[in-house]
Amino acid sequence: MLRLWPALLLLAGCSGGPEIVPGKIVSNNPCIDAILWRVAAPGQIGAVSQWSHDPDGASAPLDWAKRIPALGPTAEEAIAARPRLLLTGNLAGSGTNAAIAKAGITIVSAGVPATITDSITQVRLVAKAIERTDAGEALVREIEAAALPQ
Repeated sequence: MLRLWPALLLLAGCSGGPEIVPGKIVSNNPCIDAILWRVAAPGQIGAVSQWSHDPDGASAPLDWAKRIPALGPTAEEAIAARPRLLLTGNLAGSGTNAAIAKAGITIVSAGVPATITDSITQVRLVAKAIERTDAGEALVREIEAAALPQ
């Protein structure tokens, strides 16, 4: 039995972590994760992007992101998660998004903001998509206040 312990410990490390709860909102974009951190209601998010679990790639606080399962960028992962909504960047290939849409998953795609105005537009897009417009507008006010010259 003692000889089996190393193998059992190795197999225990192969588990994929917490499962994504079907029917929730998922994101595969770290910039969108940062908005979700500020705007989403507790328990509303089923997964954040895999990059938000990486200290070198996270846009949202790592301790927040690590409490939520991670989702990779592939159509297969998004479809397997069975979300009610996928928030993604507009850099996903048209084939990827087409496969996800064909599986019946609603997709909201947001580009990479180049200006403060673009960032505000993205916050409003995400907030509306997750039905949290009041929280989105609160974040917009913070962004506008920080962007104004003092």
